[in-house]
Amino acid sequence: LGVIQQHVEELRRGSSVSSFSSEAQAQLRRLLDISEDVYVKVAQQKVLKALAFPNMYDRFDTVEDAHCRTFEWIFKGAERDDEISHSTVESELFSDAESRDEISQSVIEWLSSGSDIYHISGKLGSGKSTLMKFLCNHERTRAELQKWAGTRKLVFASFFFWKPGSQMQKSLFGLFRSLLHDTLKQCPELIPTVLPDLWQHHCFCFFIDGLDEFEETHQVDYKAMVEILASWTKTATDDVKLCVSSRENNVFLNFFDRNKRLCLQDLTKADMENYIRDRLLDINDLEKESIIRTILGKAAGIFLWVTLVIKSIRRRLEDGYQLSAMEEEVNSLPDELEMLFEHLWRSIPKSSQKKACWTFAMVNCFDSAREGKVRLDLLSYSFLDDYATDQSFAFAAHFLRPEIGDTTNEPTTHKSAEREEMARKRLNRHCQGLLESSIHGDITYTHRSVPEFLKNSCLEKLKSALQGFSAKNALSTLRLAELRYRVPCKLSKSDKLALGMLVSDIVGFRKQANLDQAPFSFLESLERAVTEYQQGEGLVLSQHLNFNRWGHLYAPQEGITSVFYISAFVGQHDYIGWKIQTHPDMIEGDLKLAMLLSPLYEGAL
Repeated sequence: LGVIQQHVEELRRGSSVSSFSSEAQAQLRRLLDISEDVYVKVAQQKVLKALAFPNMYDRFDTVEDAHCRTFEWIFKGAERDDEISHSTVESELFSDAESRDEISQSVIEWLSSGSDIYHISGKLGSGKSTLMKFLCNHERTRAELQKWAGTRKLVFASFFFWKPGSQMQKSLFGLFRSLLHDTLKQCPELIPTVLPDLWQHHCFCFFIDGLDEFEETHQVDYKAMVEILASWTKTATDDVKLCVSSRENNVFLNFFDRNKRLCLQDLTKADMENYIRDRLLDINDLEKESIIRTILGKAAGIFLWVTLVIKSIRRRLEDGYQLSAMEEEVNSLPDELEMLFEHLWRSIPKSSQKKACWTFAMVNCFDSAREGKVRLDLLSYSFLDDYATDQSFAFAAHFLRPEIGDTTNEPTTHKSAEREEMARKRLNRHCQGLLESSIHGDITYTHRSVPEFLKNSCLEKLKSALQGFSAKNALSTLRLAELRYRVPCKLSKSDKLALGMLVSDIVGFRKQANLDQAPFSFLESLERAVTEYQQGEGLVLSQHLNFNRWGHLYAPQEGITSVFYISAFVGQHDYIGWKIQTHPDMIEGDLKLAMLLSPLYEGAL
């Protein structure tokens, strides 16, 4: 206890404590009556927490789930009779069905008894990531791999490279940490030490998506990366295998065994037809069969091309166009995906071009963030016109919640849904399908190649439209407006944690961009909004209060988000100093001072 007390005294004097000694740790465990099993579990969680990194699963989560019945053939072969009886391209589907039977058999054989690396190749936009997510989530994948594992413990993990994302999402270091984290999470017994004789009791299958999304460095290019991956399977031939996906770059086609490869764009014509029919199901038009043939003929295996064209058709139909008048337009559309992006870019109405560029910039804030991420969602996006009129609209004390014609001044779930639907329509008009909203309402790029296209082909136009515009200021202000609009409510523990993370991310990236100076109108407005959203819950001073990694105050049963303490945690010292000068009572008393020093100390570590 003397050693522990010494550490406490060092903290009081401002000295840093790098770690507790093993003697102090043992004393703490005895003092707190912690069993060895509990101590081991705590230690395991600390290792996993150290390996994890922000947004580790973001790319996987944002890949759209496969459309109904899409890719099901990969586990049960081609159901030719059902497909062909409804098809407009029967002769081609006979050939596709035979190819899919062969591929289905090769995939199942590799999963259940194969080795080395299986390669899923395909054109840009052919659906490789969607197929990889489908395989990762499908119960049949695990069932077949379990046959390969036999009596050994099966360890299954995945990693999806994402070039527009953080450094960890597009590097080998991120790949290694993610796979190691997921492996040790499934096999915590391997954490203390991975001995050679332990490997005979485990086998490992890793799915790695988007090798072409890896960011090459001077030391490691694509060739070096695939050699590293291949070395895993060569080192433990019977115990490690990989399923990888990539575009049809020569380095990947030359390196991987062509007998363990599928070419996706050659196998999805029936899936595309099912998708088109489902999306046009409510349309009874004599021209429907003709336009289906036209779309399939021009798609060239690029599933994304089909989805963008169908979205465009559905928008036009909502605007009153007849399907018969649209086949000529489909015929005029460019075949290549990047040329289609160019067509969509040029089709943005002149009145929408500035707001489209603003929207791209705000979405890019999320996709290129290095640490915390603030997402643009439909409800926050619904306030874009307000921001265009007055950038400080969300700070106003009389900030309005009501809708047009509503005198109740009370937002409801129904009204929020109406705002989101309105925002969805504006997004479609402004961005013409280059951006989309997920089922959760988050606004993202339609495909990971869209930001590439914007950077390479539209940079000058974007620069011109973004002069004087701060994407981070706009995004954080729209999120503030959303927070003020939402109905105050009693928050669950998970809601409180999510609120703390959001506020921490907002304060952190505004600090990074140096957006806040005295009198700190944004941060003061955010503090008021957070307090109101928590139904006015304030800080109840208690010696049991502590801080998590987001500067979120919590007690054994409760948690309160405070912009002031989060600012201390993320290093927004200018605001802390200004706040103390204008409100000296913020640090009156030892407990209040200790509460401030704690996040300052934690944030500096």
